[in-house]
Amino acid sequence: MTVGVLPSREALKRAEAAARATRPPRPVPLTVESLNPELRAALLALQTDSTAAAYVRVGYAYKAAGVLDRALDHFDEAIQKDGRLAAAYDGRARIWRDWHLASVGIGDAARAVYYAPTSAAAQNTLGTLLYALGDCDSARRAFARALVLNPQAFYARTNLDYLDHQLSARATACEPGSTRSDAR
Repeated sequence: MTVGVLPSREALKRAEAAARATRPPRPVPLTVESLNPELRAALLALQTDSTAAAYVRVGYAYKAAGVLDRALDHFDEAIQKDGRLAAAYDGRARIWRDWHLASVGIGDAARAVYYAPTSAAAQNTLGTLLYALGDCDSARRAFARALVLNPQAFYARTNLDYLDHQLSARATACEPGSTRSDAR
């Protein structure tokens, strides 16, 4: 029976180092922050510029990425820093609308319009929440105001046309000869 020679400590260290070198690197976890360049840039900018506007940029980047809870957190932080920042209220209102909680978001939409009365986007957001609440006349006025403020606001034109289509469809739904199957 032959007795083997045990490797020296130095040989073990070399073997261990060689094994580590050939191991694949640990995978970097994929997160929305690592995959979304706009969000990554906004978060990086937030590290050096912690203004309310920077928090709004991060909030909108999270919203665009579909991470609404984190977006809401950043809009809340922006409002804590500057309670008159219309863009933060508008962002929050849009999230509440997207969560089908228009009754919660209507106050934020009204604040956005109050703090930015010349913002077509804020007027449009208010209109979408009013429409979601069933106040079609007020929604129509908000969309029309958005178009007066910015005649190029295609989003407001689209919403106004959709609302007019919906209202005309409702008006004819119960007329004699109507073929609409969803008349109420």
